[in-house]
Amino acid sequence: MDGKELSLSLLFCIFSIVNCCIENTFNNTAVTLVGAKDIRTITGCFEPTEDLVKVSYIQIVNESVPILRRGAINGLPNLVDVVLERNSMQDIDPDSFYNLPKLYLIKIKQNNIRVLREGVFNGLNLTELCLTDNNIEIIYPNAFDDMPKLSILFLNENKITRWRSDWFKRSPQVSVLNFEYNLITTVPYRCLQNVKSSHLIGNVRVDTNVQLNNNRIKKIEDGAFEGLEMLGWLFLHKTK
Repeated sequence: MDGKELSLSLLFCIFSIVNCCIENTFNNTAVTLVGAKDIRTITGCFEPTEDLVKVSYIQIVNESVPILRRGAINGLPNLVDVVLERNSMQDIDPDSFYNLPKLYLIKIKQNNIRVLREGVFNGLNLTELCLTDNNIEIIYPNAFDDMPKLSILFLNENKITRWRSDWFKRSPQVSVLNFEYNLITTVPYRCLQNVKSSHLIGNVRVDTNVQLNNNRIKKIEDGAFEGLEMLGWLFLHKTK
């Protein structure tokens, strides 16, 4: 993209008030799609072009995608699931996912992400977020805020050392939290203060469940689960 094209793209983003793709995330990247015929590779970003506007499923596996750039997947009105596995991904820019009203699942597994930043997932209508088997060490305090439909969060098999009590502001529907195989040492006071005790999923009532097996927990602070009227399951096997 030359300077003139970049300037025009920036102007379009400003005046249309959308997070456009102004830097390529994908470069001749092999992709499996549902809802788009005869597209086998993608260069640039996923945007609501004539060819992509009906896409409901995106899967990219065993490709090279070092960084998800701003606007990498944006404006697709029918997108439900995104699966990005084993792509040597190291970072995700804020607003990589934007204006995706039907999005249900993001699964980013077996990559090399170290930091989860604020602004990556905030505001999405996600129900399930899977970040299993990365190298996540640092999670920004607001990384999981403002996701009102989030129910299932998988962060197992990472390098997380700290659980924060201020997570999940305005994300009250979280019912399954899997933090197995991390390096967490302490379950802090009011660790789920922003989460409801029980939830209706379909017509089934589900209590909040927390999986902390295979961590390094040495301390559960007094009042760790204060604020929850009921806790469904708490798994603490092999915590040493």
